[in-house]
Parts: sequence; C-alpha cells; structure tokens
Amino acid sequence: MEKDGYLSYRILPTENDKPTFYWAATRLLDSFERFQEVNRLIGEAANGWQSDIILRKDLDAPADNHLEFDGVHSEQSELAMKLTTLVSEAIHHLRAALDYCAHHAAWMDSGKNWRYTYFPLLDDVKDWTSKRTTNAVRGIRSSHLEWVKEAQPFNGLRWPKLLRELSNQDKHRLALQILPAYSVTFDETELIPDPKGEEGYAALSPVSRHLEILLKDPMVESDTDDDDSNDNYIEVTGMLWEMISGVTGVVNKFLAVEHLPPITITRQG
Repeated sequence: MEKDGYLSYRILPTENDKPTFYWAATRLLDSFERFQEVNRLIGEAANGWQSDIILRKDLDAPADNHLEFDGVHSEQSELAMKLTTLVSEAIHHLRAALDYCAHHAAWMDSGKNWRYTYFPLLDDVKDWTSKRTTNAVRGIRSSHLEWVKEAQPFNGLRWPKLLRELSNQDKHRLALQILPAYSVTFDETELIPDPKGEEGYAALSPVSRHLEILLKDPMVESDTDDDDSNDNYIEVTGMLWEMISGVTGVVNKFLAVEHLPPITITRQG
C-alpha cells in the first residue's frame, strides 16, 4: 500500500495455519513461569516478614492468654492480591494447554479445523459417550482419544477435577481467594519480658514462624459459607504442582506425535 510517499507492507502471521502441539507446550510453560513467580513471592514474604504475633500471659491468671497481631493483616492483603492474579493465570494456561491438545489433535487427525473442540473433564464414565462429549472430541483418532480418556477425573485422578473446578470458578463465578496464613509456634515453658512493658504480664517465647498459602478447596462441600475448618483449604503451591505435573504428562504425549522434545520440569524449576 502506497500513501504520502511511503511504501508499506502488511505481513500476516502464518504460525496458526496448520495444527501443531507447540502451542500447548507454550501455554504449559507459561503456567510454570507463574508457578515459579508464586514461589518467589512466597519466599520473599516469608524472609521479609516484619509483622509480629505476640502471645501475652497474665501472670496473675496463667490460663488467661492474649494473642495480639501487629501488621499481619496488611501483609496478608498485599501478598494475597499479587498471588491471586498469578494463580489465576497459571490455572488458565493449564486449561488452555489441554484444550489446545484436543483441538490440534482433531485438526491433525481429521484434516479439518473444528470449531467447537475442547478437552472434556468428566466425573462419570457414563458421560464419555454422550453427544456433548462426542462433539467436543470430534475428529480425534482413537489412539489419541485414549490419551484424553486417561486424563479424566472418572479414572480417580484428582488434578483434572481440581483444574476444572478452579478454572470454572475463576472464569464464571468469582476470583479465587488466596489466603496467606501466618503461624507462630511458642514455647510455653519460657517466658520473656512483656513487649508492652505492663506490670503483671509476660510473653511466651516464639520458637518458629511459618507462612503458608491456602486456597478454599473447590471439592469440599461445606454446610455453611463461613466454615473455617482446616479441611476446607488446600496449600497453593502443592496444588499447582500437582496440576502442572498432570498436564505435562498429557502434553508430552501429543508432542511426541510431532517428534517434538518432551517438556521436563522439576519442583525447583
């Protein structure tokens, strides 16, 4: 196109004009990058923990303990905001990686770029032969379809169900709630001077401090909305690693179809 003395060309990208599992691999690696960033932020927060949790004792009433927090909630809020976005992105990339595997497998196997293909995640094996599932995996040859079937929750796998539930919640209902949980262990046998200097009070000596990042478990049904039982929460980094490992196993099977090298990841990066 020529205008005002300039000659310009528009070159359209061609990478998406044929099926390839390269794109599934890139989404998986994008998720792993978010996982690494989550770990980095957690490490920084743990090492830079400035807030105090003080357990004070009334010396005249030894059974009367006073637990006080100083600055913890502000640290929690700042960290939670950063982690919420990263965890959401990591989950989204993992879900996309699976869908890319299904779409490009159908395209490659049938020669047709199907519009509505996706990677189903089903709890009941009876749903595998339903019309909806058949449409989702239309065009995928039986040998490749078996890889999709092997990664189903109805096979007793936890990671695909976790991924489905968390992805659906984050996309369709509300943002995932990341909860940094600070904890301190105290030595009940060792008293130290009261930090507030009040007569008749002392404090317990802190032995260890610990930071844990939690998320409401989407697979635990609670009778009440405000049930804070520890059984209702899962640790975020372990959860992400479980899903990343599961998706990596699926993606590597499809990468082998194109003779692409497998993705190898470790918990340490």
